[in-house]
Amino acid sequence: RILNQQQAASHGQHQAEQTATAPAPAKKSKKRKASSPGKAKKKAASAAAAAAANVPSIEDPAPPITEIDYENLQALMEQFCKVPLLSEFSRPVSLLHPELTSKYNRIVSHPIDLGHVCRAIRRRNYKNTRAIQLDMWRIFANCIKYHTSPSNKDNAVPSFVSIALHLRDYFNALWQEYMIPSDPPLTGGKSKLGSKNIYIKRDQDRKNRIATTSATVLSVPTFKKTSAAIARFIEMGGRVDKLDSDAIFNNSSIDDDGDMDEVVENLQKLQKRLLETSTTDTEEDYNVNSLVTDFRRCYAGDLFESKQSLRIRVGHRIDRLMGKIIVNIYEANSRGVNQSSIWGCMAAAIWARENGKKPYWPALVLGIMAPEDQTEDWHASLTRRNENRLPEKLRADLQTGKRKAELAIRRQNEGKAEQCSYFLVEFMGTHEFIWVKESDMIETFDPNSDPNKAAAAGNVTKKKRGTRSADAVASDTFATAMEEGRWALEEFEMQLNDTCGDLIDEEEDEEQDSGYSYSVLCQSDDEADRENRAHDSKTEHELTFSEVEEANELLATDGLLDFSTEGRKMAKKRATAMKKKRAADDRATNRKDKKKGKAGRKSNVEHAKEEKREQRELERRRKKRTREREKVLKDDSKKRRLGNDSPAEPGRKWNPIGDKRGRARAVVKAYLMDIAKREDMKPLGLSGVLTMPAAQIDSTGLLGMAIAFRAAAGELDMPESSDPVSRAKPWESNDMNGLKTTKEREEALLKQKSLLEEEIKRIRAATQQRKELKEAALVEKLKMEAEVVANAGAVRLSMEKKPRKKTPKKTLVKSEEPEDGDDAGKGAEEKNVEADAPSDVVIAEFLADNDEAAGTLPVVAVAVHDSADRD
Repeated sequence: RILNQQQAASHGQHQAEQTATAPAPAKKSKKRKASSPGKAKKKAASAAAAAAANVPSIEDPAPPITEIDYENLQALMEQFCKVPLLSEFSRPVSLLHPELTSKYNRIVSHPIDLGHVCRAIRRRNYKNTRAIQLDMWRIFANCIKYHTSPSNKDNAVPSFVSIALHLRDYFNALWQEYMIPSDPPLTGGKSKLGSKNIYIKRDQDRKNRIATTSATVLSVPTFKKTSAAIARFIEMGGRVDKLDSDAIFNNSSIDDDGDMDEVVENLQKLQKRLLETSTTDTEEDYNVNSLVTDFRRCYAGDLFESKQSLRIRVGHRIDRLMGKIIVNIYEANSRGVNQSSIWGCMAAAIWARENGKKPYWPALVLGIMAPEDQTEDWHASLTRRNENRLPEKLRADLQTGKRKAELAIRRQNEGKAEQCSYFLVEFMGTHEFIWVKESDMIETFDPNSDPNKAAAAGNVTKKKRGTRSADAVASDTFATAMEEGRWALEEFEMQLNDTCGDLIDEEEDEEQDSGYSYSVLCQSDDEADRENRAHDSKTEHELTFSEVEEANELLATDGLLDFSTEGRKMAKKRATAMKKKRAADDRATNRKDKKKGKAGRKSNVEHAKEEKREQRELERRRKKRTREREKVLKDDSKKRRLGNDSPAEPGRKWNPIGDKRGRARAVVKAYLMDIAKREDMKPLGLSGVLTMPAAQIDSTGLLGMAIAFRAAAGELDMPESSDPVSRAKPWESNDMNGLKTTKEREEALLKQKSLLEEEIKRIRAATQQRKELKEAALVEKLKMEAEVVANAGAVRLSMEKKPRKKTPKKTLVKSEEPEDGDDAGKGAEEKNVEADAPSDVVIAEFLADNDEAAGTLPVVAVAVHDSADRD
């Protein structure tokens, strides 16, 4: 990099000298002709195509996911699920809030939840990492879409939008540190993960995170985690995790000067110093800026003077090691407070007023704009973060006040006005936003002292009524504002005491199952899986056009669906550019096909003919099914109209089932019932199904439910659950072996006795209920069997006595005498087959004419034909 910069600088200086010495070009007298509209359109189209080429699309090929990716994904999700904001994202909305299901499904077309993603990762259901990103981004985008929809103004909660944006930013930051290797690709163009721009963007975002958290003091758990991370980094030979391909420590092929050994030694010293700092109380505050400086000193100085590329490589590895630590601190410092209507990230609680004529009001500072000598690195990031959380209309309304503040700051920097800072505040109670001057605020908010009382003493002038006028100080709104300010101050103090966001983690380690950790969200949830099953079967190639556009927008914006007016315009531009790109690709493909010659054109024509043939066949089958259905309905209506509910005339047997499908179903039911009574499964050929492993059986199918019923009845061994909670009995939770007094032991035994008696009563009641249900089921079973036997007997009887229709002779039955004896009985044999096996003919015709039934009863059809003689 240094050599390239030097060459570029010398080349630029040489060009500047040539430009200075060259004579000035003579001015042309004629004006240039304006470019034609055609050229302008071509330029615009080429620019749109270039923009679309740089934007990722769901149509781009994605590399398959590996086991190393899954390991890093689990580590990423374990860290992500430690955020205490996941209760509303853990399960489907239809289960958490059934009353909102109807409206939610009208607004959100692709519902998904965090538990579904965690279970899919545990089950290894994803084919590539892009699908995981899209699912996680959809969780946050669905929340934003629901709470910003114009049709949902009554149920919209702006703070949920801010929480979704915060979680999306945190997930993207974790993805940069956990799922992208430390070393960028050496060659230009696209790597396995895509463009090299992702490494440039990660460096920029990482610098922003360091600048935002530079003054944050590290906690004791962070010291311990950092020390453990350094030890693991040294143990793995300079690899942050398995995504880093090769080790750089203790590798003689990379470093022969011993500089790498000195880096390892410096890292070991830093690790020991961090451990000592965590165990001893020091007056000096060790913040993020100090940690970054110490990390970079480990490979700075005189090291790698002759091998700049190796220094850059070591820097990439250590920067990613730091990034994994700092990203969690950045998330904790970006959290908002619940008292803010937009879940704003507050800098302080203050007393503020609009101007000198209005009273002071409890407020939260959400943005800071200060002169150059008073500006700090975190001011701009705080203001930008909270402005992005504001609704679009409110953000536009605040632009006038912000421009006035920027103009005043510019004048102050030029020395034309006195220095004065400006603050974006949110008034409690009314939740209005405004930019105020430093002179219209009191920095320390004390709920017990009201500055308006001192200002109002002796002031009897007439005040103008308003939302925050002098009269409003005595109103209920002011009391509510005071209470909200007090709560916000308490919440802000809790955040200041846990700046790294890891003190709560230690307290919740013992009660991890009670929260929304990754291990809890990974547990099986059949109810939630049923809700998401419709979307599980949908691949990237089966998405609708609108869903494809939404996925492309998520990929282009890193998961941010901007529903503002400007955002929708940008989305339309991206969609138009993608359409033009696809059209250009199609034209290029057509040109290539034309060059291939007649063979390619001939294959396309044959393919088109084959498709038309298939369409005609499908249409013929559909019309045939329609005719049969209409015929059955017509016969039923005719019977109902004539009142034909009694047996037919004498000499003709009554057939209770009119249609061919019903007659075949009646015969098959009787046959299956006979097999079930005799428990003879050989004719059905189910030996392979009966020996199928339980893991391969669908629990929602008929076979799975049958096995579940047999296991519940005790006929099959029930597999033991790995969940310790499921095996625990209420009466076993009493501690009978501890140190107890006689009275305490007696109370514990009485409690255990009562629990056992309740369990015995429950078991007896359940046994009696099962007995009653079994008796009722037996009665229904006998009743159903009698009905099945009666229907099958009537069908067979009606088929035996049914008069044959006069039909023309078939070609296979010859009228003349055959030449030999074998052919002589052929026609008679075929006639006998038609007369002696009416049930087989009916079933064969039924399966041939009804494709749906043929797909559902293949085993039954074979069994019926094989047992024709026995029937």
